[in-house]
Amino acid sequence: MLKKTLSNAKSTATAALAVLTLSVSASAAIPTYFQDFEAMTPEPPSPGNSDLDDNGWRVGGNVFDGDTSSSPFPGNLSFDYFDFPAPNVAGGSSFSSVATGDTVPSGANYLNIFSDYKCCTGEPPTAGHGDTSAPFDVVNAVVFRNHDEEITIDEIGSVVTFSFDYKRPAFVPGQADPTKDDSPAIGADGCNAPQCTANAFIKVLSASNDELIVLRYDTTGASQSDWANAAIVLPILDSGLLGGTIQFGFETIIQSGGAPFKRSGVYYDNVGITVQTFGLVDKSVPVPAFAAAVLGLGLVAITVLSARRRRV
Repeated sequence: MLKKTLSNAKSTATAALAVLTLSVSASAAIPTYFQDFEAMTPEPPSPGNSDLDDNGWRVGGNVFDGDTSSSPFPGNLSFDYFDFPAPNVAGGSSFSSVATGDTVPSGANYLNIFSDYKCCTGEPPTAGHGDTSAPFDVVNAVVFRNHDEEITIDEIGSVVTFSFDYKRPAFVPGQADPTKDDSPAIGADGCNAPQCTANAFIKVLSASNDELIVLRYDTTGASQSDWANAAIVLPILDSGLLGGTIQFGFETIIQSGGAPFKRSGVYYDNVGITVQTFGLVDKSVPVPAFAAAVLGLGLVAITVLSARRRRV
């Protein structure tokens, strides 16, 4: 289940879940998390700044061939590259930076997420954003944080909520034409989904790094003036998730089609993970019945991917 509440100010990363007559326990092995990026250095001049990496943020990418003749967009996976420190560099061209300067109702800093425009050094000259031949490669740049604590039997029946504030960079009048947007915001250059897409996500990964559950929230059409708050609610209902771990973060999916590279920027702030564990849980109750009891009317929006690697 995805829930979204628009607001003119950034809200704190909290989520309320109405649950019939269930008793709720605040204790859980799945850790909570909150980050407003205020203690980090925005767009530092040193390329060695490690604020995001020190806080557990990592990056990686998937490159697809864009060929939809035999498979849906983004085509076939050509290669991937994963688990590197999340960069935080002024004027950076890969993945992420802590930024400031946009209109922010509270605080000053936020997380700037964009594509990996350096993709892909060391690969063939036509790979990634540098591909100038149709059908054009698709670069899926992923910025993520892992919670390495494994899901135990005590977490079956828990609800994990990933909440965040988001907006796109503000409109910048073009020098040649003030009616055109010169901002780095995704979609500002007219590239729309699916060729240019931004998402927040939360996943459950197996011990072998396969995706057991994936939930995404599309932020492609975020406002360029007002912050909004969203929350992705992940019910831990199935004993098949035992031993799995939580991963959450943000991604861009960009098919540049050669130069100029398509824009991809989205801002995020007040990123949080909260966990609620329900005291009534009878592990013998069938999943659909339990889902209906916990979430109301069985409205569980889950994409279950069997033995699938990190992909779009």
